[in-house]
Amino acid sequence: DGIEIYSYGLDFNTTCLSQVETLVNGFNSNPAIDNLPSDGTDVINALDPTNHVDTDGDGLSDRYEDYLGTNSLLADTDGDGLKDGEEVHTYETNATNADTDGDGLKDGEEVHTYETNATNADSDADGLNDGDEIHTYGTNALSTDTDGDTLSDADEINIYDTNASNMDTDGDCLLDSHEVLHYETNASNEDTDNDGVVD
Repeated sequence: DGIEIYSYGLDFNTTCLSQVETLVNGFNSNPAIDNLPSDGTDVINALDPTNHVDTDGDGLSDRYEDYLGTNSLLADTDGDGLKDGEEVHTYETNATNADTDGDGLKDGEEVHTYETNATNADSDADGLNDGDEIHTYGTNALSTDTDGDTLSDADEINIYDTNASNMDTDGDCLLDSHEVLHYETNASNEDTDNDGVVD
Protein backbone atom coordinates (compact mmCIF):
# COMPACT_ATOMS: atom_id res chain seq x y z
CA ASP A 1 0.00 0.00 0.00
CA GLY A 2 2.81 2.39 0.85
CA ILE A 3 4.44 1.83 -2.53
CA GLU A 4 1.11 2.41 -4.24
CA ILE A 5 0.34 5.56 -2.28
CA TYR A 6 3.76 7.22 -2.08
CA SER A 7 5.38 6.06 -5.32
CA TYR A 8 2.42 5.98 -7.64
CA GLY A 9 0.06 8.45 -5.92
CA LEU A 10 -2.84 6.03 -6.14
CA ASP A 11 -5.79 5.47 -3.86
CA PHE A 12 -5.14 1.80 -3.15
CA ASN A 13 -8.75 1.00 -2.22
CA THR A 14 -10.34 2.35 -5.37
CA THR A 15 -7.75 2.57 -8.12
CA CYS A 16 -5.72 -0.61 -7.78
CA LEU A 17 -7.88 -3.06 -5.92
CA SER A 18 -11.27 -4.53 -6.65
CA GLN A 19 -11.98 -4.90 -2.96
CA VAL A 20 -10.79 -3.49 0.35
CA GLU A 21 -8.20 -5.46 2.32
CA THR A 22 -9.17 -6.43 5.86
CA LEU A 23 -7.45 -8.27 8.69
CA VAL A 24 -9.61 -10.18 11.18
CA ASN A 25 -8.02 -12.05 14.10
CA GLY A 26 -4.67 -12.04 12.35
CA PHE A 27 -6.10 -13.48 9.14
CA ASN A 28 -6.72 -11.64 5.90
CA SER A 29 -10.16 -12.83 4.96
CA ASN A 30 -10.44 -10.43 2.05
CA PRO A 31 -7.14 -10.49 0.09
CA ALA A 32 -6.33 -7.92 -2.54
CA ILE A 33 -7.26 -8.62 -6.13
CA ASP A 34 -5.57 -6.76 -8.95
CA ASN A 35 -8.11 -4.54 -10.70
CA LEU A 36 -5.84 -4.08 -13.73
CA PRO A 37 -3.98 -7.38 -14.22
CA SER A 38 -2.47 -6.41 -17.57
CA ASP A 39 -1.12 -2.94 -16.71
CA GLY A 40 2.41 -4.14 -15.99
CA THR A 41 2.17 -3.75 -12.19
CA ASP A 42 1.33 -6.29 -9.54
CA VAL A 43 -0.75 -5.80 -6.44
CA ILE A 44 1.20 -6.59 -3.28
CA ASN A 45 -1.09 -7.82 -0.54
CA ALA A 46 -0.10 -5.49 2.31
CA LEU A 47 -1.60 -7.79 4.93
CA ASP A 48 0.29 -10.89 3.82
CA PRO A 49 3.28 -11.26 6.18
CA THR A 50 5.30 -13.05 3.50
CA ASN A 51 5.40 -9.77 1.58
CA HIS A 52 7.24 -8.08 4.44
CA VAL A 53 10.20 -10.40 4.90
CA ASP A 54 13.47 -8.46 5.40
CA THR A 55 16.14 -11.08 4.80
CA ASP A 56 19.14 -8.77 5.29
CA GLY A 57 17.65 -6.79 8.20
CA ASP A 58 18.21 -3.40 6.55
CA GLY A 59 14.75 -2.01 7.22
CA LEU A 60 13.40 -2.69 3.72
CA SER A 61 11.24 -5.67 2.82
CA ASP A 62 12.62 -8.01 0.18
CA ARG A 63 9.75 -7.08 -2.14
CA TYR A 64 10.51 -3.37 -1.74
CA GLU A 65 14.20 -4.01 -2.41
CA ASP A 66 13.22 -5.77 -5.65
CA TYR A 67 11.27 -2.65 -6.57
CA LEU A 68 14.20 -0.33 -5.69
CA GLY A 69 16.86 -2.45 -7.34
CA THR A 70 18.80 -3.02 -4.12
CA ASN A 71 20.12 -6.40 -2.96
CA SER A 72 17.78 -8.08 -0.48
CA LEU A 73 20.69 -10.22 0.75
CA LEU A 74 22.98 -7.27 1.56
CA ALA A 75 22.05 -4.71 4.23
CA ASP A 76 24.29 -2.15 2.50
CA THR A 77 23.96 -2.75 -1.24
CA ASP A 78 26.41 -0.05 -2.35
CA GLY A 79 28.92 -0.54 0.49
CA ASP A 80 28.87 3.10 1.57
CA GLY A 81 28.47 2.49 5.31
CA LEU A 82 24.72 3.15 5.45
CA LYS A 83 22.05 0.46 5.51
CA ASP A 84 19.70 0.52 2.54
CA GLY A 85 16.76 1.32 4.83
CA GLU A 86 18.59 4.32 6.31
CA GLU A 87 19.39 5.62 2.85
CA VAL A 88 15.79 5.35 1.67
CA HIS A 89 13.92 6.44 4.80
CA THR A 90 16.30 8.69 6.74
CA TYR A 91 18.95 10.31 4.53
CA GLU A 92 17.22 10.22 1.12
CA THR A 93 20.43 9.04 -0.51
CA ASN A 94 20.77 6.54 -3.36
CA ALA A 95 21.11 3.04 -1.91
CA THR A 96 22.72 1.78 -5.12
CA ASN A 97 25.34 4.56 -5.39
CA ALA A 98 28.00 4.86 -2.68
CA ASP A 99 28.48 8.58 -3.39
CA THR A 100 25.04 10.05 -4.06
CA ASP A 101 26.19 13.63 -4.62
CA GLY A 102 29.41 12.76 -6.48
CA ASP A 103 31.72 14.79 -4.22
CA GLY A 104 34.27 12.04 -3.66
CA LEU A 105 33.00 11.08 -0.19
CA LYS A 106 30.96 7.97 0.52
CA ASP A 107 27.49 8.66 1.88
CA GLY A 108 28.37 6.92 5.15
CA GLU A 109 31.47 9.09 5.60
CA GLU A 110 29.42 12.22 5.05
CA VAL A 111 26.78 11.19 7.58
CA HIS A 112 28.91 9.59 10.30
CA THR A 113 32.37 11.15 9.98
CA TYR A 114 32.16 14.62 8.44
CA GLU A 115 28.49 15.49 9.11
CA THR A 116 28.24 16.96 5.62
CA ASN A 117 25.18 16.72 3.37
CA ALA A 118 25.35 13.46 1.41
CA THR A 119 22.93 14.80 -1.19
CA ASN A 120 24.76 18.11 -1.81
CA ALA A 121 28.33 18.09 -3.16
CA ASP A 122 29.06 21.50 -1.58
CA SER A 123 27.50 21.44 1.90
CA ASP A 124 28.62 24.95 2.90
CA ALA A 125 28.00 26.48 -0.56
CA ASP A 126 31.46 28.07 -0.70
CA GLY A 127 32.25 26.92 -4.23
CA LEU A 128 34.43 23.94 -3.25
CA ASN A 129 33.08 20.41 -3.17
CA ASP A 130 33.14 18.57 0.15
CA GLY A 131 35.61 15.90 -0.95
CA ASP A 132 38.13 18.47 -2.17
CA GLU A 133 37.83 20.51 1.02
CA ILE A 134 38.50 17.48 3.19
CA HIS A 135 41.06 15.55 1.15
CA THR A 136 42.82 18.20 -0.95
CA TYR A 137 42.66 21.58 0.78
CA GLY A 138 42.24 20.59 4.44
CA THR A 139 39.42 23.09 4.90
CA ASN A 140 36.18 22.73 6.81
CA ALA A 141 33.42 21.55 4.47
CA LEU A 142 30.85 23.04 6.84
CA SER A 143 32.33 26.55 6.91
CA THR A 144 32.64 29.00 4.01
CA ASP A 145 35.64 30.65 5.73
CA THR A 146 37.67 28.01 7.56
CA ASP A 147 40.35 30.35 8.93
CA GLY A 148 38.02 33.26 9.74
CA ASP A 149 39.91 35.90 7.76
CA THR A 150 36.72 37.05 5.91
CA LEU A 151 37.89 35.57 2.61
CA SER A 152 35.88 32.55 1.47
CA ASP A 153 37.76 29.28 1.17
CA ALA A 154 37.08 29.20 -2.57
CA ASP A 155 38.42 32.73 -3.09
CA GLU A 156 41.58 31.95 -1.15
CA ILE A 157 42.22 28.84 -3.22
CA ASN A 158 41.00 29.94 -6.65
CA ILE A 159 41.72 33.68 -6.69
CA TYR A 160 44.32 34.73 -4.10
CA ASP A 161 46.38 31.52 -3.89
CA THR A 162 46.47 31.75 -0.09
CA ASN A 163 46.07 29.08 2.58
CA ALA A 164 42.39 28.85 3.45
CA SER A 165 43.26 27.22 6.79
CA ASN A 166 45.64 29.98 7.91
CA MET A 167 44.47 33.59 8.23
CA ASP A 168 48.04 34.86 7.75
CA THR A 169 49.47 32.66 5.00
CA ASP A 170 52.88 34.33 4.78
CA GLY A 171 53.30 34.99 8.53
CA ASP A 172 53.86 38.75 8.18
CA CYS A 173 51.34 39.67 10.91
CA LEU A 174 48.77 40.94 8.38
CA LEU A 175 45.56 39.03 7.76
CA ASP A 176 45.29 37.65 4.23
CA SER A 177 42.09 39.61 3.72
CA HIS A 178 43.78 42.89 4.74
CA GLU A 179 46.65 42.24 2.36
CA VAL A 180 44.50 41.52 -0.69
CA LEU A 181 41.59 43.88 -0.01
CA HIS A 182 43.19 46.90 1.73
CA TYR A 183 46.96 47.03 1.31
CA GLU A 184 47.24 45.30 -2.08
CA THR A 185 50.26 43.35 -0.85
CA ASN A 186 51.01 39.74 -1.68
CA ALA A 187 49.46 37.57 1.02
CA SER A 188 51.75 34.71 0.08
CA ASN A 189 54.96 36.75 0.37
CA GLU A 190 55.93 38.36 3.68
CA ASP A 191 57.97 41.06 1.89
CA THR A 192 55.97 42.03 -1.19
CA ASP A 193 58.37 44.75 -2.36
CA ASN A 194 61.54 42.82 -1.46
CA ASP A 195 62.98 45.71 0.52
CA GLY A 196 64.08 43.59 3.45
CA VAL A 197 61.22 44.69 5.69
CA VAL A 198 58.22 42.38 6.10
CA ASP A 199 54.91 43.85 5.02
